[in-house]
Amino acid sequence: MLQYSIMNESLYGKVGDTAFAMKAFSGGGRGSTAGMERHDLRHWSIAKKAPASFQERNRGGPIPTGMYLVWYIASHPHYGECARLDATLSAMIQHDAESPIGFSVTDRDGFMIHGRGPKGSDGCIVPASAPQLHALLAAIRGAASPVTLLIHSPGMNADRLDAQAAWGHTA
Repeated sequence: MLQYSIMNESLYGKVGDTAFAMKAFSGGGRGSTAGMERHDLRHWSIAKKAPASFQERNRGGPIPTGMYLVWYIASHPHYGECARLDATLSAMIQHDAESPIGFSVTDRDGFMIHGRGPKGSDGCIVPASAPQLHALLAAIRGAASPVTLLIHSPGMNADRLDAQAAWGHTA
């Protein structure tokens, strides 16, 4: 199982017998190779897309918290070798203090683990080191089944993490 900490910008865990710990970015244009200004993510909701008036200075926020299934892709038309992240129900339902019922269902999807590029990330996970990315992708490619990935951040509902642990989603 892999884990990604939004706040610490770290991707870590094991795939098969191989352990990983690396710096990785998600949202706000982080991971850009073009030297763009990195944007503070504190104002972004992980449950919402960037506004319709999307501009280079107005980037999408980090990936929504929850569990994902990770699938290897040998050759994506835009990202090349990468991994696709399929959200489970826990990643689709997000705490939302503005909602009368206390949560909302996010429509954000299409997340990947991919290399750095000129725009960086609008929610995908972008490892800082290309050699570490390639080692991770090789391990995912060799896995017998999809790899699980838990996205978390300080302040995330602890009850939700406990429920995920009860479902067997721990390292």
